Amino acid sequence: MKSLKLVWVFALYLATLAQVARAGDVNVNVDKVKEVVGQNFQEIMAEGVPFAEEKILANEHVAFAVMILVDGRIKKVNFKESSQAPVAATVGLLQRSLYALAKKNEIGASGIFYTAPDPKDASKMILVTELEHIYGVAVLRATGYTQEGNKLVFGSPIDVNKDFKVFHYTDPADKGKH
Repeated sequence: MKSLKLVWVFALYLATLAQVARAGDVNVNVDKVKEVVGQNFQEIMAEGVPFAEEKILANEHVAFAVMILVDGRIKKVNFKESSQAPVAATVGLLQRSLYALAKKNEIGASGIFYTAPDPKDASKMILVTELEHIYGVAVLRATGYTQEGNKLVFGSPIDVNKDFKVFHYTDPADKGKH
């Protein structure tokens, strides 16, 4: 099964290279990669934001992940046991879990969702999403929100580059294990 996943990842890589060779222009590759990353991040957000909204409105612990497996399926990771744990502890657990899956070439993109106080106004909360992609993109997206009746109204997201914790990351615990 692992070799089948590696074959799929390699086939995807070769397909991207074939597009570049046909076009004869490296910019086509960059554009295609941006398109794929953008589409994957949109799929993660489309799956995660409604779930986060549901949890926020129910006053539940918000710290979960959405991942895209190499076969294209989308899955949520929600540790129910962590509902009493601090958000930072749950986020760390999610990062380590996704990192382990990325090392096994089982996922191509991930998003970790959690709420945090707004750094500009601690009386308000924001939805934070740590998005990472196997193609080398890592973004932290912060989105403010307000509750109006039985729904949330989200503001415009702010995206900033972030350090890798899932893909292209070397865990200090892994150093010297080769």
